[in-house]
Amino acid sequence: MKHFFTLLSVLAALSALSAVEIVKNGKAAAEIALPEKPVSSVKFAAGELQKHIQLITGVRLPVTVKSAPRKLPNRIHLGYGTAPKNKNNHAWRVKAGAKDLYLAGNDTEISSKNLACPERTMVGWCVSSSGTLLAVYDFLDRELKVRWLRPDDGGIYVTPSKNISVKAFDRESAPGLMTASFSYSTISSAKLWHDKKFGVRHSLQTKLWGIRHRFVDCNWFHKGHAFGNWWERYGRKHPEYFARLHDGTRRPLKGDRSGKRITMCVSSPALMKQIVENYKHGYGPKGKFKERNFISICENDTPGMCTCKGCRAWDMPEFDPNGADYWKNKRVPTNGERFSGFGVDEGGSYSYDKNSLSDRYARFWLETQKALSKIHPGVSVQGYAYLNTVLPPRHVKLNSNILVGYVGTPFFPLTKEKMAKTRQEWDGWMKTGCIMQFRPNTTWSGGVYPLQYWRQLAGEYHRILQQPRMRMVHFDTFRGEYATQGPLWYVLARLTYRSDLTVEEIADEYFNSFGRAGKYIREYFDFWEKSTAHVTTEDIRKMEKELGWTFNVWNNWDICVKLFTPAHFAQGAAILKKAEKAAVTAREKESVKFFQLGLEHARLSELAAEAHFKKVHNDTPVNRADFDKKYKTVQAFRKKHERSWISNMELISRKEPGGFRRSVPRNKK
Repeated sequence: MKHFFTLLSVLAALSALSAVEIVKNGKAAAEIALPEKPVSSVKFAAGELQKHIQLITGVRLPVTVKSAPRKLPNRIHLGYGTAPKNKNNHAWRVKAGAKDLYLAGNDTEISSKNLACPERTMVGWCVSSSGTLLAVYDFLDRELKVRWLRPDDGGIYVTPSKNISVKAFDRESAPGLMTASFSYSTISSAKLWHDKKFGVRHSLQTKLWGIRHRFVDCNWFHKGHAFGNWWERYGRKHPEYFARLHDGTRRPLKGDRSGKRITMCVSSPALMKQIVENYKHGYGPKGKFKERNFISICENDTPGMCTCKGCRAWDMPEFDPNGADYWKNKRVPTNGERFSGFGVDEGGSYSYDKNSLSDRYARFWLETQKALSKIHPGVSVQGYAYLNTVLPPRHVKLNSNILVGYVGTPFFPLTKEKMAKTRQEWDGWMKTGCIMQFRPNTTWSGGVYPLQYWRQLAGEYHRILQQPRMRMVHFDTFRGEYATQGPLWYVLARLTYRSDLTVEEIADEYFNSFGRAGKYIREYFDFWEKSTAHVTTEDIRKMEKELGWTFNVWNNWDICVKLFTPAHFAQGAAILKKAEKAAVTAREKESVKFFQLGLEHARLSELAAEAHFKKVHNDTPVNRADFDKKYKTVQAFRKKHERSWISNMELISRKEPGGFRRSVPRNKK
């Protein structure tokens, strides 16, 4: 037995000798060494490594260059020394030995034009090669257990320690998806903040938060609705590019002044010819086409409408006009009616199974990919499974050069029935042989309110991430309601890189980060989840009937005003009071205060929205004055707490008035 313990002691000593000491007893034991001429992302990576190690230990590591003699016993080699075998432009390798830690990846410098603007610099790192920067985040994540719960320093959670040492390991990796992104606010919207400097910081820190979660582009990608400016460019000379409506015209819908939502005549040879010509002369970085380059031919933000013989010939034989007013009664909708006229319901299930145009558009994607492949054999094209193309085609098979962005994931409530249908649709597309992008609009739901649907959405996302032909994700939008929907944003971002974790494991990371208060913060979010879990599609219909309008992407937070009562806010406040009493450290107390501010913001916003509803239904001087008073109160609260990060105050203040305009009885439209 004595010899056994002696052996254990020797093994422990050898293990300690193989560990790279970075900080020991509150003092630097390692220095960061850079190449002689590091690219911008590597220099930034050094600052990020310094920053996070200082947050953990209070020690700021010195930075030197690789040719300089060592001043400390251990060295972190950043941006050189261990090139990954993977040729992915964001691939990285992290390796630790006895006295050396290597964090390196595939790196290239971005253009000087991008370097001139901080936001463009970060965008450049996302689409260029910044493997070393991602190596740093991988190291901080896996070895040091750093958690980025939300943007800015207040969202970084670490375990304080006076010592950091890393045992020997060697790991190579790369982003799991070709593209991962949110729709962020940009610095151009900074002018809409009261504190414009903070508006710039908000945009940059939000983008950085995405990079920390490895939201990058591994391929250049021409994205999104593809024909938004085509009416302006070609409408006068080439009306044949555009959908023939039931009245025989080819034009934008009434109310669409810009023509951005006009739909296309996808069977038109002239349209195909123009797409090919544009591809020859403008698509791709500097007009160069790289292997597996992507081009979007996604329809505009409108259901397909073309009635010409060519397009109708591409439809499935089972096509039945019943169920959609446009096809059955041949009534051309206005721009504002373009969804309802096709049986498209953003608040619930879809009702156009037999008048789907998916076969038509799948044929269009295939024909386009075939034509473009004669110019560039590796080209892939993207289409959207969206509106009346959300169902998989019945007769057309696709291939791996067709990327389908699935936009069918429903808005709240994400009931079992709706999620079963969206799963069936997704799996149906997968069976066509295409590759897939997860492209939900779901995250618009909830506004500033504590509406909880993160488990349902994250559960489906986790399932999708396990599928081999899942290649890209884009969440539209990133509302940034960290104080009322914090688990949603963290779990979605975390899953994107760490799909090896379960949703509940990631939730544990989130709530455990709040220390002694975490138990009650979990209880707080569980309370709001239970308060919304019972809502059905029929309940939504009832709410719409009571209010007199239909919920859509811009006013779906009106659900919360009908759903939550003063009693809900009082009970939520009581749970956070328990968290406040449990909090001991300054950080724990700050966290509780953060969620309390979010709850108060939601409560004041609901009071203003209720006053708005009352004014709409009974527009008297008294009701107008009441709404003005309550809306001024919430606006003053937003201005006072603008820098708190509880909400993207610029986004909600910009979108909320538009939601109010849409929240009017149908007979007043």
